[in-house]
Amino acid sequence: EDRQASGAVLFDNCLDKWATFDEDGTRRLTIFTDGSCLDPLHRLARAGWSAILGNSSEDACVSGPVKSTVQTSYRAELRAVAEAICCAKVHYNVKSDCKSIVNQLNHYLVHRIRPQSTPAPRLWNFIYDMLDITPNDFAKFTWIPGHLDDEHKCEKYKSLFDSGLVTGSDKEGNILADKHAAKGANMHSLPPDIYTSIGDRANLT
Repeated sequence: EDRQASGAVLFDNCLDKWATFDEDGTRRLTIFTDGSCLDPLHRLARAGWSAILGNSSEDACVSGPVKSTVQTSYRAELRAVAEAICCAKVHYNVKSDCKSIVNQLNHYLVHRIRPQSTPAPRLWNFIYDMLDITPNDFAKFTWIPGHLDDEHKCEKYKSLFDSGLVTGSDKEGNILADKHAAKGANMHSLPPDIYTSIGDRANLT
């Protein structure tokens, strides 16, 4: 797994534009993350990740392919979170639509216990190591529903919007993160005839 923080420079000096505030007044940088996997049931599945600073700038983002023998959307989601943690130099709030990852991260922040069994253990241990060397209250992780450009999803989560737990900015940020995660998945290099073969198989099954 490539763990280089390729977007570290990009995320410096951006707090003024994309800051949010906690109830206690803590100022945080908002980072939206997402993962994507193309042809997930195929042996040539390709996964990609993205981390988006704010919710409306095409320039303020980093994305890429998952560099691993294991190509899954879960690993892509986790890789995106790892990138966000590496990039942020100030208090931050990572917003992800992967509830299981957000729950595991928040459990670790409170209890500092590493599960004995978890998918992608090396990547998780890297994230835990990063969290261990950051100050208390530096990191915050928030779940937001995904694919809110779908009308049915918007209706399903209407109560979250009505209560203010999910905002229009969250919707825009998640949609943009999803878009760039798909771009990351498409960064895998495969010969054109392989893409054709994958498409043919999909049409037959």
